[in-house]
Amino acid sequence: MIGRDRELAEIRAAVAAAEAGEGALLLLAGEAGVGKTRLAETAISAGNVEALQGIASQRSAAPYAPIAAVLRDFLRRSPDGLAGVGALQPQLAMLLPELGPRAESADRETLFEAIRQAFEAIASAGPTVVFLDDLQWADEATLELLSSLAAAAEEWPLLVLCAYRNEEIPRGHGLRRLRTDLRRSGRLAELVVEPLDPASTVALATQVLGREPGPTLRAALVDRTQGVPFFIEELSGALRTGSLLVPTEQGLELATAAAVPIPETIRDAVRLRSDGLSPAGCRALQAAAAAGTRFDLDLVAAVGADEGLAELLDHGLLVESEPGRASFRHDLAREAVYAEVPWPRRRALHRSLAEQLDARGAEPGLVAEHWVAAAEHERARPALVAAARRYCELHAYRDAAAAGRAALELWPEDQDEPARLVVLDELGDCAQLCGEFAEAVRAWEELAESARDDLSRLAEAKRKLATVYELQGAAPRAVAARLEAADAFSKCGRDADAATERLLASFRLIEEEPATARDLLDQARDDAVRAGRTDLESRCLREKGFLVRMEGRFDDALDLTRRALSLALEGNHVEDIVESYWVLGAILNNWGDYPAAQSALQDAADFCRAHNLEPDEQFCRSCVGVVLWHRGAWDEAEEISRDVLASPATSGPGRAHGLETLGLIAAARGKTATARPLLRQSVAIGREHGMVGTVWISRFGLALADELDSKIDTQWNDFVASSADETPNNHHAPPLRWAATFAARRGDAALVHACARATANLAAIFASAEALAALAHAFGEVALAEGDSSRAAEQFEQALELFRDVDSPFERAHIQMRAGVALAAAGERQSAVDRLVEAYRTFRKLGARPFARQVAGDLEALGERVDRRLGRLAARELENGGLTRRELEILRLVAVGRTNREIARDLFLSPRTVEMHVRHMLSKLDCRSRTEATSKAHELGLLETTGTR
Repeated sequence: MIGRDRELAEIRAAVAAAEAGEGALLLLAGEAGVGKTRLAETAISAGNVEALQGIASQRSAAPYAPIAAVLRDFLRRSPDGLAGVGALQPQLAMLLPELGPRAESADRETLFEAIRQAFEAIASAGPTVVFLDDLQWADEATLELLSSLAAAAEEWPLLVLCAYRNEEIPRGHGLRRLRTDLRRSGRLAELVVEPLDPASTVALATQVLGREPGPTLRAALVDRTQGVPFFIEELSGALRTGSLLVPTEQGLELATAAAVPIPETIRDAVRLRSDGLSPAGCRALQAAAAAGTRFDLDLVAAVGADEGLAELLDHGLLVESEPGRASFRHDLAREAVYAEVPWPRRRALHRSLAEQLDARGAEPGLVAEHWVAAAEHERARPALVAAARRYCELHAYRDAAAAGRAALELWPEDQDEPARLVVLDELGDCAQLCGEFAEAVRAWEELAESARDDLSRLAEAKRKLATVYELQGAAPRAVAARLEAADAFSKCGRDADAATERLLASFRLIEEEPATARDLLDQARDDAVRAGRTDLESRCLREKGFLVRMEGRFDDALDLTRRALSLALEGNHVEDIVESYWVLGAILNNWGDYPAAQSALQDAADFCRAHNLEPDEQFCRSCVGVVLWHRGAWDEAEEISRDVLASPATSGPGRAHGLETLGLIAAARGKTATARPLLRQSVAIGREHGMVGTVWISRFGLALADELDSKIDTQWNDFVASSADETPNNHHAPPLRWAATFAARRGDAALVHACARATANLAAIFASAEALAALAHAFGEVALAEGDSSRAAEQFEQALELFRDVDSPFERAHIQMRAGVALAAAGERQSAVDRLVEAYRTFRKLGARPFARQVAGDLEALGERVDRRLGRLAARELENGGLTRRELEILRLVAVGRTNREIARDLFLSPRTVEMHVRHMLSKLDCRSRTEATSKAHELGLLETTGTR
């Protein structure tokens, strides 16, 4: 460990942390031969920890091979140590057959959890260091697992120490992905082991040589080895063993420099050390190099190298790491020997090794590698195919794809084409599952091209291509592939599959090509009828209903959706029943038939509850909450929305609806500080899930909150502009109507006219009662802006008539409020008062205080006595911002800095009573602090009255 004090200290600190219960994953990087393994083993041995080791092999092995080696190492010491994995033992037996019967199948997450629990069992036995060496050769599955182990290890007394050659990590290597994952999670801990400096190089050489080298030899050692410890040891050992050095007064030097040059490379140094071997020893050394860095001794003996193995062990060229298994001192030594093996001999050795391993039932990937090295491609190919399928069973999809790709590269042209197409299809599956979409596309495009005469296979290939195109974001290519798949399925009589593909293609075309989508849905329905699939027929009707709803054909949409629901109920197609109920509710809600919408959505929620579909139930309930907002049942809507948000089963869309409803109610009631975070979350989740309506209405709620707080920006202009970019929908009506009102109140005639144009476009396509009422309302605002109060009053009255059967009291009160203003301007005083009083009572009942105060202000502007028309409470609220006399009194004392105790003393109240009044006062002003309440009180003019002491 010459020159390694810093590295030793860092690893020992990580080991000590694991002993204390703070585990981690530490990467140990460095070039080949720099001493990573010895450094790790030395640091681990100094700690009071159990040490387990797994080494990745350059020769192919099963996925998770280093992990399996660690677990076997643990089982040798604690035969019952993995009993704690319990029900997951069959999954673990997929890696360790000695554990008993293996699971028939297991998903990747379950397998990862089984391994995680095995490591937890290891850590629970005591502080442990798991040393994984040579990870530059590790299988992809092992490297993907390590990221999750890094997080888990933090909870255990477990250090996972991973060594790898950093000069052998090309672009795309799994270790690069591992490092990226660790960096993103804040867990990247890496120690880079550098070559030795000149002084340490000489010190290490002196240790091997037994004496200090002289100046010439010293300079040569530093120059040749570049500070790589393995090279220093090999070179020094070769010179010493060969008796090539002589002592001088200045140290050891070469005996005859001209005749015996210093080896240039590690290969030369290893050759120099092996020059004295017998012929049998040389043959055994070559066989061992072909077998790999680590191997079974009887395997090498079986290929004709039995006689020379003892000699290799005696010379220290091989080390018996455990009974029956040997290894080279370093893989650099193996590489040096292997490079000297003549090609014919090399092929013969690999052929013999492949035959032996195949007979012993070794991993097919390892057998295949030897067949490939022996240039026996016909025998390598089936082994590679078997390896790919074995790896796929273990969810090691990258490794499976690599094996499948290698098999296809060896496939002779025009030979066993059906089998080749099967492997090509399997390669596409594996590539898609590991995220290598370009590879999947290449495989399935080649498969489709090669299977033109096999319609069923062609259709399946096109279907898979469509899926991967969508994953790549290539929607047009996905649609084209689905349509090709549908045609091929149709021609070979697979009508249900054809219907499914046309359905999926129609989804992509609904927005941009509705006419094409409609035709596809009709074709898909015909396919479904021929196939006798009422579930698919129901789905086609339902989707067509949703499509014609977007075109404003309400009656057709309802008819199609009800027929879809009837078919689903007849066939007891649970998923389709839920979807049809929901679509029916969505259509009714979008068209403004809120009572019917609530009934349909409640039926959907009840059906989901009866069938234990809790996520679907919570989503349907969230939709009920949205409808209740429209219907003015705000307290019930709040209760449902809070329940939905509290449920762990609620999906993202359900959360978006719940947040939207709570945010809208809070904004309408003037609690703008409460509303904003709710609505912002709703917008974010809605965008994530493509919920255009939710995003639109939640943005409207934010604009409403800004308006109430006098934070006027361009939000209403943005609404009007963006309405032209979206498919017309009933949820556009309220924001456009409110935008016109606020613009008219501020005298922004340009925005008023823009609102009218946008509303006219909406009503022309989506002629619901709400849309038409919004158009009349917008025309009323235009007339007011132009000073034509009589025409304005007529338009607002027309809006109210159109809105007569719409059960949306908040929106009706808005129209009544504006009708009152227009009637007053037209000189129809009594009618104006009647409309304003109606609006006030609705706003007051809903708790929409800002709007109730606004109506009261409009009455006061007419010269009406608010207390006579609306009652003393309304007058007091108008005057005091909704605060009681006592709350106003306390607010004024708060504003001058009085504490609760001081206020209690001044007003002869208990501190608890003052605290209650302060809490109510903050709630009514929608403020979180006394400072915020003081600022808002100044804005509202509530502090102008004096009288505080």
